[in-house]
Amino acid sequence: MNCRCGKKAEIDLSYESDGVCRHCFLKRMERRVRKEIRDKDVGSWKKICLYDLGGASVGLAEHFLKKIFHERIPVERVSSPNGSCTLTPVSADRVGSFLLESFLRDEVCKNIVQGFLTSVSEEEIRIANDLLGLEKREVFHISEFQREMEKSLPGTAFGLRKSWEFLER
Repeated sequence: MNCRCGKKAEIDLSYESDGVCRHCFLKRMERRVRKEIRDKDVGSWKKICLYDLGGASVGLAEHFLKKIFHERIPVERVSSPNGSCTLTPVSADRVGSFLLESFLRDEVCKNIVQGFLTSVSEEEIRIANDLLGLEKREVFHISEFQREMEKSLPGTAFGLRKSWEFLER
């Protein structure tokens, strides 16, 4: 099977029928991360602090931020939130799971989509970490209910996150 660019497809994603090559996979993720950076106006910051929650996404977030900003804006991991220059790497799956659980408990949730990497799934984080040789950490495990929803309706986590952002406006 070939990627859209013509190269051999090395990566099969659960939400796509066709495989993708390593280059296209990482390029697509980087495009989404760049959009998040523009939306959060991170480029105007003097320093970026990455709040390390212990998940697999912090290494990937650090990789992309250093690649995008080079030496222009220093990136540092911190163990606690450090004011307005702090980004918290949280995947779309984690945000979707939180929203779904809150909805099922009939709770109102606010300001939970302030994370970074919310446009990337845990599956993509795991694959990217392997491709880039980044540290192996525990991947967030979604609930069985959410896993079943993702099987029958791929993209549920992304849809929940987008809907919540729309409702917050």
